[in-house]
Amino acid sequence: MNISEEEGAAPPGTGVQAMNDAYNGWSNRKTWTVAKSIFNVEDFRLLAGEADSWYMLRNVLSMVDIHELDGVDLDDPELSRTELDEAVASCHAKDRTH
Repeated sequence: MNISEEEGAAPPGTGVQAMNDAYNGWSNRKTWTVAKSIFNVEDFRLLAGEADSWYMLRNVLSMVDIHELDGVDLDDPELSRTELDEAVASCHAKDRTH
């Protein structure tokens, strides 16, 4: 499954620690693209809310045969695991407050 890319800014109100300004506040375009998909696609956001880390979310997505988001391979070495862990944690915290 490939989720088509939509133009837009970094996801607002993510609670993700401020990063450098390389790509809309994310370290690179690939990390931004994956994070944007997590925040903008409800099913992915809900899964992220149940995951403890990017590694766990990535494994769950792989189990349902999702290996890329917006054309970015989920195992791409350029993805910032630290930033994606923070993005997943942000969803986790929001999910627990509702």
